[in-house]
Amino acid sequence: NEAAATEAVVFIAVHGGPGEDGRLQAACEAAGVAHTGPGPETSALCMDKVATGERLRAAALLGRVSTTAKVTRKHTELAALSSTVAAEATWAKLQSALWPTAAPGAPTAICIKPSGDGCS
Repeated sequence: NEAAATEAVVFIAVHGGPGEDGRLQAACEAAGVAHTGPGPETSALCMDKVATGERLRAAALLGRVSTTAKVTRKHTELAALSSTVAAEATWAKLQSALWPTAAPGAPTAICIKPSGDGCS
């Protein structure tokens, strides 16, 4: 109440979790306190990489394209990378699934990240 009464502004500089996923922003807004950065809905959206990619793809801003080629929650797929033979087989499987029309030897890359974490 005091922060709202004095027209304070919360400078949000908290990394991860409540500082990035919209919870802190929602608490500020519920208390009538101004804050820096986006609102709770945008913050929550940006913490979900799959949802963010879908929104960007739908918007097609300035011709930019974003895509999430594959989402998996199977720890077994990642655990399969623990041996060289298994890693090569898993990589070949991922390549054929993600780039079915790529010419043999064409450059391909993959980035594995958690979908709901603040890591960029």
